[in-house]
Parts: sequence; C-alpha cells; structure tokens
Amino acid sequence: MPSTLEKIRVLGENSKYDICASTASSRTEKYPNLFGDPKKSIGNTISAGICHSYTPDGRCMSLFKTLYSNKCIYNCKYCFSHNCKHKMSFTPEEYARTFMKLYSMNVVEGVFISSAVCGSADQTKEEILEVIPPLTSMTKNP
Repeated sequence: MPSTLEKIRVLGENSKYDICASTASSRTEKYPNLFGDPKKSIGNTISAGICHSYTPDGRCMSLFKTLYSNKCIYNCKYCFSHNCKHKMSFTPEEYARTFMKLYSMNVVEGVFISSAVCGSADQTKEEILEVIPPLTSMTKNP
C-alpha cells in the first residue's frame, strides 16, 4: 500500500494535466518563464502537488492540487490515467488530513480537487464531497 507521500507524488504529478484557467495564466508577457521552461510546466504544478493560482485582485495563492484518485474505469488513450502504472486513491480522511497538515504549516492556502472516474461519476463525486466534513471538523476550535 502506497504511503501518503507517494500518493502526493504520483497523484500530484498526474494532476498537472487538469488545468484550471487561473493556474494556466501565470505565464504573461511580463513573466513568460515565471515557473521555468513553459514546455515543461503544463499546469504549473510544482513539487508535491502544489500549484499557484491567482485571485481576481492578482494575489498569488498556493493550492494543494492532487487527484483524489487515478483509478479510472475508462481507458482513454489520450489520458494520463491510461498510461500511469501506479494506480492509487486517497481516502476522504487521508486527503483532508494531508491538506490540513499543509495548511497548518502555511504551505497552501486552498485546495483544488479533481479525480479520475472511479465506479461512476456520481460515486466519485460523492467520495470527493466526503472530504469536506473532515475538513470542517478539523478547523473548528476545541
């Protein structure tokens, strides 16, 4: 069974292909190579599943960005999950605990969760939504 660190490494690397508009916008005319060689920085994901995104006011934030799972039921030839040899998933508690650890260390300020389709799309979305209750219980004051 892979460790949490191994899951972050593999699923973080796989998440770089899931690009949100704000993540992809860091290469501007002013800073074309802000995160290194643009040909090698699809999605601008840096090590350990962390990416940079920008708020509407231009502030840069670090997001915990890893896939929840890469165990996909589909076999699309163009998809990263098709070629990934290491299939793994987080549990909702594990994902929440990992995010909260990084958040408490001021490494990240937010989370971007995506996933391969495991079982069915509805089942996968329900599992991802199960991450939220552990997050809210961890942030409550004792």
